[in-house]
Amino acid sequence: MFSSKASPKRTPLARLALAVTLSALGLPFWAGNAQAHGGHADMVPLQAGLEEFGATVKWDDYANLFTIAKDGVYLKVKPNSKVAMLNGKRIELTVPVVFKDHTAFMSTDFINQVFQSGLDKTFVVETRPNPLNPLSAAEITTAVDIVKQSENYKPGFRFTEVSVKEPPKDQVWNFVFTGQNVAQAREASIVVLDGKHVIEALVDLDKKELKSWKPIEGAHGMVLLDDFATVQTAVETSPEYAQALAKRGINDVKKVVATPLTVGYFDGKDGLAQDKRLLKIVSYLNTDDGNYWAHPIEGLVAIVDLEQKKLIKIEDEALIPVPMKPTPYDGRGRQGVAVKPLEIIEPEGKNYTISGNSIHWQNWDFHVRLDSRVGPILSTVTYDDKGKKRKIMYEGSLGGMIVPYGDPDVGWYFKAYLDSGDYGMGTLTSPIARGKDAPQNAVLLDATIADYTGAPTAIPRAM
Repeated sequence: MFSSKASPKRTPLARLALAVTLSALGLPFWAGNAQAHGGHADMVPLQAGLEEFGATVKWDDYANLFTIAKDGVYLKVKPNSKVAMLNGKRIELTVPVVFKDHTAFMSTDFINQVFQSGLDKTFVVETRPNPLNPLSAAEITTAVDIVKQSENYKPGFRFTEVSVKEPPKDQVWNFVFTGQNVAQAREASIVVLDGKHVIEALVDLDKKELKSWKPIEGAHGMVLLDDFATVQTAVETSPEYAQALAKRGINDVKKVVATPLTVGYFDGKDGLAQDKRLLKIVSYLNTDDGNYWAHPIEGLVAIVDLEQKKLIKIEDEALIPVPMKPTPYDGRGRQGVAVKPLEIIEPEGKNYTISGNSIHWQNWDFHVRLDSRVGPILSTVTYDDKGKKRKIMYEGSLGGMIVPYGDPDVGWYFKAYLDSGDYGMGTLTSPIARGKDAPQNAVLLDATIADYTGAPTAIPRAM
């Protein structure tokens, strides 16, 4: 990021790492001699402060210029100058960026002066909480604690979903159009797994009480993250599975990655009991190329009983050589292509505003939240049609997703990934990387969902 070449007038900013170290160690900042309206200004290390704020900082040693970016706000500023360019527009700085002992410093008010006014145009304080807002971390913790303190709870219960209980549709629409609060209390819907048994619970967060506890007959629970660890241990500790691998020239079971799939229903023709909590395991060989999916171990399927936590059956058919050609995802070994930088700027700010989980964009208004099962949910979508707000859609989400392969082979005929219902699109959500998954100027929203223990888990830059 920083140039290591020194010049008589320009600081070699590789040494700015020292400022980051000092900041991380909690050492005092410099109350310097920079002037602010004729008085002294308190100064802090520029890079440490801005990166903690979430901005990126780049230094151009040739131009003697900092480029600072965050959420579509781009600032170009030179040391010792009270003038900077904010999204292509000239602004006056109260206190210039200065150097002391080879470290760049900014005033304690620099972030507010440069960024806050721009951010205020995008993010607006939510004055009246939307009844569809997702559960906060505190609400998730409260709901789960109420379940754990009830007489129904047993150690070993696992949580497949902890989400907001939606009020009746007419109450929600009334809130959208009039701002009147809904009559329903704030409630949490919870799905619990007791071994193979599925239980639905409802918690009143206002009264802090368990309202209902309903076992669901004939249902199967979702595949949880700890199930992945269970099946991996099951195949690694099975002598029979080790023998099947040895026939294929694989002698290190630790190099085998086990992936679980639901078994489906074939009317007993596969010899599996429908009421058991079973997973079929297809495996891949980790060759250290960063992409084990390119090295499937075909003709070999293991069945694991999740309640017994052990392998109960092996389907071992054709001996098919494992493809060994390195096929890395990350492009290792490829020569990078040099490209000139691309900057996306919005000189007058965003065309939308965000209030809590509600988004206003030109004539459109809608609510967005992340659900652990179906992923992003868009709700109460309206359009301002010449002054009249029209209902467009009450709620839209990924209801389900199935990927059936249709191959009759032993390792394929049952494969029909139900990505939403079996694994959870929200649970599988990973942070979005600006400049890779989304444009550099995208505003990204964090989300919080519950993990299988019921603990709130934050997903930064989820949407």
